[in-house]
Amino acid sequence: MADFASIGGRQFTSAPAGPNVATDVRGVKQTLAALKKLGPEYEKQFLAQVTDAVEPVISQAKAAYPEMPLSGMSHAWTPKAKGGYSSAGRKALPWRVASVQKGVKVKPDRRKNKKAVVYITQTSPAGLQFELAKADHGRLGPQIRARHGRVLWPAVDRNMAQINAGVQAACDAAIDAVNENIHAIIRTGAFD
Repeated sequence: MADFASIGGRQFTSAPAGPNVATDVRGVKQTLAALKKLGPEYEKQFLAQVTDAVEPVISQAKAAYPEMPLSGMSHAWTPKAKGGYSSAGRKALPWRVASVQKGVKVKPDRRKNKKAVVYITQTSPAGLQFELAKADHGRLGPQIRARHGRVLWPAVDRNMAQINAGVQAACDAAIDAVNENIHAIIRTGAFD
């Protein structure tokens, strides 16, 4: 079992700058591929168990967001297109803690070259501003980082052992379910 996290296919031992956080346990990719071949119900059950394993992270992250990081963040703000800023023209603020908390989501990683089964992401524009703010960049970032730390990565870091154990338990449950199915087929003689 691995004791590291991967984001976007890169392995990290320290906190990355992005808003997406994913954990990786060796052998999960192969387990998921085998489950897909056996039937969609196995994959669905497996992903539900893995999602349950990361639920403590979601709860901690939602509870950790401040009511108002900076007083100016209560006003509407739309970034101008400058320097290839990807969300230019998209409304980034105002900060509404309820919408930022709703923006924390667990999603299955369906990319071709994936290294993780699920990832935790922040989908709220204001939440993205908060998570991506850098202490040494722009005017907003240093002000946020002087008062508040990131939320998602520390929540994952605190729960990494529990997440890995939950993913391992989901793999074990998937193996047991497949074995039961195979034994039932052998007992009944229902071969294709």
